[in-house]
Amino acid sequence: MVSIAFVMLNIKAGRVKEVLEEIKKIPEVKEAFAITGPKDIIVRIESDKDLDSIAKLIVLKLHEISGVVKSETYFVINI
Repeated sequence: MVSIAFVMLNIKAGRVKEVLEEIKKIPEVKEAFAITGPKDIIVRIESDKDLDSIAKLIVLKLHEISGVVKSETYFVINI
């Protein structure tokens, strides 16, 4: 079973392009886009592991990218 999450990121002004390039280097990131609105980047993450592994990836990889200010994570659930 594949676990999926969408992550919305706030980025420091002027850093969106370089942060987006770094995010796209993470193997579990399937798509990442700069967007308009109150958030700057949306990321789709997929993993063949559980949701906990995605949460760890977000904290240990996404949050460590210079320029990332804040994130909101939305896990896809199967209903």
